[in-house]
Amino acid sequence: MKRRALIIMVMSMLLLAITVPASAATIADGLYLFADDNKYTYLGKLTSNTYDADSIYNPYGLHGSKYAAESIFNQYSIYGSSYSVYSPFNRYTVTPPIIAHFSNGSIVSTYRLTINPNVPGAISPVYLFEVLKANGI
Repeated sequence: MKRRALIIMVMSMLLLAITVPASAATIADGLYLFADDNKYTYLGKLTSNTYDADSIYNPYGLHGSKYAAESIFNQYSIYGSSYSVYSPFNRYTVTPPIIAHFSNGSIVSTYRLTINPNVPGAISPVYLFEVLKANGI
């Protein structure tokens, strides 16, 4: 239920640029990853904490396992295959995952997670973990 509310809230903000008041926030401040697949599928939390159940870097978690359907590290999933338009590892994609930075219940900035250097606001998944770790995230 919480995940569904989160997805609906993100879709609303991305599509309609609605700002949610801090009192109505149902999401913690931080960085989150969403697919640009018309459903804005939640792909996990961006944190260097490998024990966080929601982290894309938890190898046993729903979003970090190389076997999970909604993991960018599953090379056979639509979110991790180097041939999928929704994967950060497709060097030609124009619809890579969206990194949403939340603060006080609002999206304050967005970026794209991709190895495609031609995508504006692109951050490479190759260096992301080290950047998160270096910044204490």
